Amino acid sequence: MKLKKTAILTVLLAFYCFAGVNMSGRVSDIQNGQGIAGATVSIVGTGFSSTTDSQGNFTISNVPAYSTGFQFKASKTGYVDTYTQLGNSGEMDANDITFPLISNTLYGNLHNQLYGGIAHTSGKADIFGRVGNEYTGVSGVVITARYIDNNANAGTIRYVNASNMPDGSLTSTSSNGVFIAYNVDPYRPIKITGTKAASYFSSCVAICYPDKVTVGGIEQVDSLLQLSGKVGWDENPVSGVTVSIPGTLSSTTTGTDGSFNISFNPVNYGVLKFSKSNYVDTYFSERIDEDEGNRKQGDDEEENEFFIIPQTDYTGLLNQLGRSHINGKGDIVIELETINEMNVAGAKITLYDKNGTKLNPDILYFDEEGMPATGLNETTSESQCLILNLDPGYYFIAAEKSGCEFSRNTVFVFANGITSAPRIIGLPPIPEIIKAKAEDIPSANISKSAQNVPMLAFMFHLNKWETDESVIFDSIIVTAKGTGNISTALSSAKLYLDADNNGTYETEVSTGTISGNKITFKNINKEMDIGLNQRYQVVFNFNGTASIGQTFGVDILKNADVYSHTKNTGISVTCDGWTVEGNLMTIAQVYPPSKPSNFSPANGATQVNPLSYVLQSSPFNPGQGSNVHSSSQWMMWKDGETEETFTWDSGTNTINLTSVSTPVLLEGSTKYWWKVRHQNGDNIWSDWSDATYFTTAQGGITPAGKPSNQSPEDGQTDVPLPVVLTGSQFSPGNSVVHAASQWQIYLDTKNVNPVFDSKRDGNNLTSITVSGLSYNTQYLWRVRYQDGNGAWSQWSEFTSFETKEGMKGDLNHDAEVDIRDVILCLRMAIDLDPVDPGLADMNEDGQVDILDVILILRKAIDLD
Repeated sequence: MKLKKTAILTVLLAFYCFAGVNMSGRVSDIQNGQGIAGATVSIVGTGFSSTTDSQGNFTISNVPAYSTGFQFKASKTGYVDTYTQLGNSGEMDANDITFPLISNTLYGNLHNQLYGGIAHTSGKADIFGRVGNEYTGVSGVVITARYIDNNANAGTIRYVNASNMPDGSLTSTSSNGVFIAYNVDPYRPIKITGTKAASYFSSCVAICYPDKVTVGGIEQVDSLLQLSGKVGWDENPVSGVTVSIPGTLSSTTTGTDGSFNISFNPVNYGVLKFSKSNYVDTYFSERIDEDEGNRKQGDDEEENEFFIIPQTDYTGLLNQLGRSHINGKGDIVIELETINEMNVAGAKITLYDKNGTKLNPDILYFDEEGMPATGLNETTSESQCLILNLDPGYYFIAAEKSGCEFSRNTVFVFANGITSAPRIIGLPPIPEIIKAKAEDIPSANISKSAQNVPMLAFMFHLNKWETDESVIFDSIIVTAKGTGNISTALSSAKLYLDADNNGTYETEVSTGTISGNKITFKNINKEMDIGLNQRYQVVFNFNGTASIGQTFGVDILKNADVYSHTKNTGISVTCDGWTVEGNLMTIAQVYPPSKPSNFSPANGATQVNPLSYVLQSSPFNPGQGSNVHSSSQWMMWKDGETEETFTWDSGTNTINLTSVSTPVLLEGSTKYWWKVRHQNGDNIWSDWSDATYFTTAQGGITPAGKPSNQSPEDGQTDVPLPVVLTGSQFSPGNSVVHAASQWQIYLDTKNVNPVFDSKRDGNNLTSITVSGLSYNTQYLWRVRYQDGNGAWSQWSEFTSFETKEGMKGDLNHDAEVDIRDVILCLRMAIDLDPVDPGLADMNEDGQVDILDVILILRKAIDLD
């Protein structure tokens, strides 16, 4: 059950802006058209304002883009305060906002009965409007002004004659198209429409203020708009729903399939009402785009869908939440999305009254199952909230999230109704990730001392429409299930990455922290992009204390358990998707196979043909375990190397169980070591065989050519961080395949362990970006290449470089300290990112904590 409209009435354009838009225009005297200098122009309910120049021109900067239903106010001594009708901001600057001011003298004359006016009632308000076409005013138009809350006529309409004075004898507009609605109620939204035979007009919505003037206008158009949609609840259509446009007499009724079609006057800000006996009155307010308004049933685009909730369901929902409806009050349901239509988790909704005062209403954020819930203080991946029991009227809504800007929208609240507010739009465009199961890992019997047991494989899909940002995967929480206790049964839980997307999870990225039934993998710090670093696997290592019959498994239950941020801007990224569930592994009385032996070549054998040889192990010996020989793993490396820089690793091999013929070609006159292990039908591995060696005969393959260091150049100084190392192009020997590289960085002496060693790296072949180095430090580096036969080239010659001098607090290395550095320091302080003490430890106490965050913030805002 979701209080959600699945399609909106807004079409977002392909352009976007960040840091708001500029709204420019001119304020003039209505009588002579001259610009008025020194007038104050502001946006109602906000702190945005400006003062007109000598020509009456003004600019208000940094207005939130995609704001909906805002008004301008202009004031100047000697003039009546004047407001505009409701309007919207888009993605680009607006430069043609014009409206007139009315002098106090003219205002008095327009209310003077001697001049055809209607006497002003204190506390009431007036609307001055005009009906126009592309060139001039339109005559013969009958104006209707109705309150949106009850459709009653608003004030008294009088038309202005050719002498620009109100004329009680006129029953429609004169050639100037001007009209006045006298003495309307303040603070009640009013819909203004016009009618004329064989003509069509837009409409507008105005809000008026005591003893003030609101200017509004409508235009002649070619036709009315048509809106089609379906109304339903709980995935079922609702027939017999009255669909109406408040402030007009337009209405229709839904059919048996919940569908409807209604005509309406084009409008910048529109409201639809859905009502039916025993259902809660539901209102949808939005900016309306002409193309969207003209969409009809049967179009290829997604159809507009609307909800209406039965009164009993809504009452029951509120009861479950410990809430109740207060008669005469109204509610708002709000949804957020980014400019590129992604959901927004981690945002707080803000609500302001008509004066712009921030309120503290009863806000219920939706949980990940799409239901309003107590105990949440920000949006989840559902990106929605419900605000209860507000006084009828109008409010301003916005949202807050670090690194984002949001539109500020006007929303109407109706007594005993629910209003679906205009969708809050956030900038900049942000990617979204969707979690899913990568592949199914079948249930199996395992020993209580089993190692490297795959438990759950999951993957991420990236939605990146309208942005080139990649995502940094920070951390994840998985939840254990089963009858066993992971706190006592595991020696460790690890997270592995399938870096080359071939189904082999070979790169360890994090060791989990176990607390109760939760395992947290932190400091993953892996960049994800389309097709890059998207597949991960949770692996358990058992310590031998679990009991026979106990079961173990893991799930990813919540989207909020996945933490990631955009690479460049540092904004947290919303994760979406269903629960990712793993299968259960059962602790059983299982035994590994016996440890195999290396049969051939014999230990110490010489003159082995490097181009044709056979590795053979002893026959499979089940020991006390399963008699099924399911797979083997073979490994071979050169003398002087280690398993980490292997020549050949078969991985899990289900074909070559006890022998393998020439898996790779070898170098001549070279000593090689090798070993093997067997796996049984219970997925239990034997111990590795004792490594033995053999020496090849002369001949054999030629390894890749020795590379050279290209960048940084030898002796280069002022090298920026992170450092990008680049080697020469791969120079093939017998194999043209560049399979892997190994990169090493040392301090200014080669007689110590490297400060960075990539080991065997199958991804960064001729270039690698290295983080974690220090500023103002001299380093030496080298690289070597491995070909498709597993043969390593010689190491390149060492060259040196010196890193640039860093600025304290500049954590993203952009030569300035700003809010992005504050966010990065905060992430370090709470263990979401690797710590960089060289620049982040502002108080030089040997750690990065909240004190350093504060110091960087002070520097970012020029306090220090």
